[in-house]
Amino acid sequence: MRKLFTIMASLALCFSLFSASAFAAEPPTEGAVNPTNPTPTSESSLPTQPEQLTDNTQRVVTDGLYVDIYYPSDQITYIPEFTLELWDVPTDKLISTATGNSQNYENGKYHLIFNHPGYRLGDELALILRKTDAIIEELNFNGVHLKPNTHYKFTIDQYTYYEGDNDEGVFQDLTATKLNPLQASLVTNPKMVGLLLQSESGSPLKQTPVEIKLLDGKGSLTALSNSSGLIWLDTDKLTWKFLVSAKGLTAVNGSNGKAEIELPATAIAGTQKSVVIVPVVFKSTEQSVADSKISVSLSTDANTDLSKAWSEFDLTVTDANGVSSTYVLDLNKTSIQGLADGQYKMEANAKYADVKLDSASLSVKGGKGGIKGTIQPKHVLEISKDGKPYNFSVINVTKIVDRQYKGSKPQTFAVTPGESYMIKDNDTGKVETVAIDANSPTTRVVLGAGVVFGGSASTPHTGDPIIFLVTLFAVAAVGACWAWMGYLKNRKERA
Repeated sequence: MRKLFTIMASLALCFSLFSASAFAAEPPTEGAVNPTNPTPTSESSLPTQPEQLTDNTQRVVTDGLYVDIYYPSDQITYIPEFTLELWDVPTDKLISTATGNSQNYENGKYHLIFNHPGYRLGDELALILRKTDAIIEELNFNGVHLKPNTHYKFTIDQYTYYEGDNDEGVFQDLTATKLNPLQASLVTNPKMVGLLLQSESGSPLKQTPVEIKLLDGKGSLTALSNSSGLIWLDTDKLTWKFLVSAKGLTAVNGSNGKAEIELPATAIAGTQKSVVIVPVVFKSTEQSVADSKISVSLSTDANTDLSKAWSEFDLTVTDANGVSSTYVLDLNKTSIQGLADGQYKMEANAKYADVKLDSASLSVKGGKGGIKGTIQPKHVLEISKDGKPYNFSVINVTKIVDRQYKGSKPQTFAVTPGESYMIKDNDTGKVETVAIDANSPTTRVVLGAGVVFGGSASTPHTGDPIIFLVTLFAVAAVGACWAWMGYLKNRKERA
């Protein structure tokens, strides 16, 4: 009888292990519920009809981790840039990075998406603030002050929201998802104001020295614009009004060649909520230079259907006296102005592109000249279906939203870090969301499998020790067989 009990217990253990591993590996299908206008609520406000509750908290999320960074600003000339890293806390490993810049800033906030192979309820993660513009002081996550090179640790939690005219639909889902992204605010130094030096064509005047004359005999300051044409000034060292001048340049709409700048009251009081940028437009003092027009012809063999932002680069032009001017060019630029007749040396410097000029020198005669070159992207997005025929669309790029890409060989696009794309598999209807990581020269997406991490398609983790369960199942099964055989042998001997 004892042996029979042992056999029954072993079989029960086998069944329980099999059931645990089989069902745990099948979380609810992601995207099965797609509510609109969700209204988050607290747990205590749930209706009393439990049958109407839809629980999505056990799913594994593979379409990215979402973070919204609020930064209200009426400035379109300058958007602060920063980089965030996403880390896995238990393993202390970097998962992916996201860049906050003008590519993902819209309606007063940055929309950041981090690629992730699959996260679920209870996962511990951390964000680290890395590269930032000098004006940025911190990111504020609900009272947690994330300063450069520090971390913000968080856990994937659940939240509840209602849907329907009478809130009859109740849903539970996970934080940091598309429906409920993490939220923070970007904080800049309220004591700083920026002067943006520009040419008449709108190009920033980089590495340009200026003189700032203060009122009431308080003297003057000298400053040099940075690689963005910006000069950051401490308002404590300025008077409420001052003059800006640059050698060899005349301020447009200025007085006696100088620009007259009056600071807004919020900048003087240090109560500004976002960066104050004051554009200062200059033109050359020589009319022949102002009237010059140098043609620009740039080309690429990359697929630019998704983006051309990556093609921007700085062209530094240096004359025979060693005086340099810097112009911002891209694939859309067709000409530049502001160069006198003479011989120049040229040098290109790009952040997200490889630029090759046909010639390292430029000759300007009669205000005319030409610049030619080719540009290749440093980051690409590769989409395929693992060698199988595909049919997909990119549904968040307006100009190609109706276009279908078909084939079997990988489709490659030029892209820019900070951008994100929604790729729809037209055969299945499934939508993959992918973010462009500055640390990944090639971002690969396999339709149906997701973003490729480490050279293979990402597979969502389920949190179950599958290998351990399978091993226990095998041991239990063998034990049950031996016990059953022993029982039969013993029964035969007694007979």
